[in-house]
Amino acid sequence: MKRIAIVAEGGILPYSPSMQNLIDYLSKENKIDYFNKVMLDNSFLYNHNIENKYIIDNKIKSKIYEILKGFIYISKIRKNIFLIFRVLKAIITETRQFLIKYDAIIVFDQTALQYLKILKLRGKLYLYSLELYLKKDGVIDPIILNFDYNKLSGIIIQSRERANELINEFNIKTKVKTLIVPVCTRMSENFSNQFNISKLINDDQITLLYTGWFEIDFILKLIENIKSNMGVKLVLHLSLGKDKNRLTTIQDFIINNNIQNVVINSTFFKEMSDLNKYISESIDIGIAWYPSVTTNLTLTGFSSGKIAAYFEQAKPVIVNDSNSLKEMVEKSNAGICISEFSQINEAIEIIKNNYHEFSKNAREQFKVKYNFNIYLSEFNNFLKLV
Repeated sequence: MKRIAIVAEGGILPYSPSMQNLIDYLSKENKIDYFNKVMLDNSFLYNHNIENKYIIDNKIKSKIYEILKGFIYISKIRKNIFLIFRVLKAIITETRQFLIKYDAIIVFDQTALQYLKILKLRGKLYLYSLELYLKKDGVIDPIILNFDYNKLSGIIIQSRERANELINEFNIKTKVKTLIVPVCTRMSENFSNQFNISKLINDDQITLLYTGWFEIDFILKLIENIKSNMGVKLVLHLSLGKDKNRLTTIQDFIINNNIQNVVINSTFFKEMSDLNKYISESIDIGIAWYPSVTTNLTLTGFSSGKIAAYFEQAKPVIVNDSNSLKEMVEKSNAGICISEFSQINEAIEIIKNNYHEFSKNAREQFKVKYNFNIYLSEFNNFLKLV
């Protein structure tokens, strides 16, 4: 049985199928230590075979110092057997952690690289890149920019184009291997028995969903082009971040213009599975729009969890016209690429008139490209777990 450390930043676990899939798979036959700045009360994490869960402390501490401090403390509480037992347990934990050499240390995203100096873990280091953080796109974090990426044993990333950007930006040598794995949604145990196509929820009114982060101007343009088409209902499920006023602007626009076919769904989906259920039961077409303002967005393509989630539920998509999205959508005939929102009603009509075919193709794409199970042997070989 191998020992693996997973290091992550913040609260991404509940919303990252890439993390969930990997932990789900690795924890079946390996011992996992999980390190994060925060430890969310997430059912996924606590229902899996995680050996230890560590909250990362901002202060850089010497483990030897912590161990010696424990023994000094014991000398002061000689008469309190209960406290001595607790301190000894803490000393053993610190000592074990200090001596462990991991078979693999997997860091989820460049933002978590900052914790390596604090943790001082030993073992082969792998970066699982979820987002691209590049200097040419305005990233100024010195830890991300100055990290020696040639210390890595390997990089897991969603496409060859994204890998090349990372390699070129940080002068990564060929000895650092790369594994290409698109964002895969969470796999269910009875995958083969699930439906292969979807039907229209309501033949008289097509339901579109836009979910995720947004810019106000982008949403207003989308609404403008949908509002007069009463054969379409647009559902907005928006990530607000800290600025709640952005939602008020959208709501006011809908009310002031008496728009009847646009609704805002403010449901908080605690788990990805909750959102997937909603997609399955309530929408016909998904919208995924990634403006080319950064390299990360321009090359979204196979790193889009939204598109993977739509395809899993056999839902066709409408996406913006970029090369990475064309490869995913148009080549497979699982949706339509448009260059501007004025084309969206025409795209909706095309999909509606041949919905069965588009739905079948979306589901097929999920099976052959976004099914995590097909990458298991590659993960084993890449991480040298067999």
